[in-house]
Amino acid sequence: METVKEVTKELVQKFISKLKFSNIIEDNTVLIVGGSWLHHGPPFLAASSALKTGLVKVYLAAPKTLSTVFRVMSSDIIVLPLPDMKFTKGCARKLLKWMPTVGSILLGPGLGKGCRDGLEVFLKETKNIPLILVDDALHYDTIRLLNNKKHLIILKANEFPRLFNTTLPENVEEKISMVTSKVKEIKVTIYLKDNLDIISDGETTLTYNPNLSQPLMYGSLSVLAGITSAFSTVGLSSIESAAISSYINGKIHSLIYQEKGKHYTSSELIEYIQIALKEIL
Repeated sequence: METVKEVTKELVQKFISKLKFSNIIEDNTVLIVGGSWLHHGPPFLAASSALKTGLVKVYLAAPKTLSTVFRVMSSDIIVLPLPDMKFTKGCARKLLKWMPTVGSILLGPGLGKGCRDGLEVFLKETKNIPLILVDDALHYDTIRLLNNKKHLIILKANEFPRLFNTTLPENVEEKISMVTSKVKEIKVTIYLKDNLDIISDGETTLTYNPNLSQPLMYGSLSVLAGITSAFSTVGLSSIESAAISSYINGKIHSLIYQEKGKHYTSSELIEYIQIALKEIL
């Protein structure tokens, strides 16, 4: 029978106690693939957030026209320039040749439309690595290629109907049941980012109320995804990584709200990650 638990500080600390810490950060490597002619912010927010965990080295694969900008913005992120503005089959094949050995891959922040074919080529060759899919990487047929609960999709409530062609119930119990049924259908762990976060691998379901002071802003899901990718890289399961990032996400929003009120940006959230981590590490 499926178990439903609430994410608490104690549960998060239990998960963190399982971390496989390395004395050399370079042994823990994340690859983030994103960006397009329109969106440069999401992949950079995700990469910066992963770095702020202090656990990983981060590679960012993005269109060549953005690579110089990203290198100026941060000397800590290693940028892999992709030849096209869209993630085409050609981009996917070149990245497969270039990419280093990594512990997890985050696909999708700011990736833009028209990337499904490239994603399918890339996913078929990287299914042995824990994958996290967000934003424009979320296509039903693409997700079905993964067929393993070590992989994770992160989506907002308003993305659920588009992805699964069904309405998400308002009732919490029914919503949890809907999420778990979709996990069993696609065989991939789901993290539904909503007023009540729901994370399920089909056997265990975790919920967390982040008590956000305002609706999710542009780019904040990328911050969340970056944190998740960092914990996935250092040996935690998809549901454990998602639970930790859900908890941290709630804390950083609370911290920034206490200091700045409702008016802040997603990039400002990143500076509070280390403060939130200090409480639980």
